[in-house]
Amino acid sequence: MTDIELKTLKDNLWHSADMLRAGAHLAANKYGQPILGLIFLRYADVLFKQHKAEIDAEYNQYKGTRMEKEYKDVAVEKCGFYLPECAYFDYLNDAPDDANKALLVKRAMEAIERENPRMEGVLPKEVYGQLVPEEEPELYFLLQNTVREIPYHTACNVTRHVCRSFPLCPSSRLLRTMDRRKTLCKVRHNS
Repeated sequence: MTDIELKTLKDNLWHSADMLRAGAHLAANKYGQPILGLIFLRYADVLFKQHKAEIDAEYNQYKGTRMEKEYKDVAVEKCGFYLPECAYFDYLNDAPDDANKALLVKRAMEAIERENPRMEGVLPKEVYGQLVPEEEPELYFLLQNTVREIPYHTACNVTRHVCRSFPLCPSSRLLRTMDRRKTLCKVRHNS
């Protein structure tokens, strides 16, 4: 991603944040949560899929033998975390554009926390219900479309830059902590 593309993405994210502040009536300390929550889902999706072939291969290699492991355990071993299918960014992106989409994001966050106990209580969940106010239903879709613009091959680097823009958000702290611990960033960067 070029510097110009990164600046455009940041500008679009800030525009989304401004719209959330005004349209969803979110407090100043809350509007970064839905943005970083969606970026977290995109980030986790990219990282998990980078390891998915390796996870599948090991799982299938030992399936039906005494050395068989649960798929989730292989994922945690190879990638550092397990991403349930309901939290795949494409799954959320492909869902119908209606008020239920924000509920799907909330459920995805809950599923991630349920499957990865060390993330419990960290991901923003409740704020997504506020993103589809009757007077401005397009808020969530604007935000999701902005996050969808993050190129697959640069999602990790872009996420790091964006986290610096929203430093006080709990999701931002989670991403930085996971990055430091290499929990989510055992990535082979080929960008």
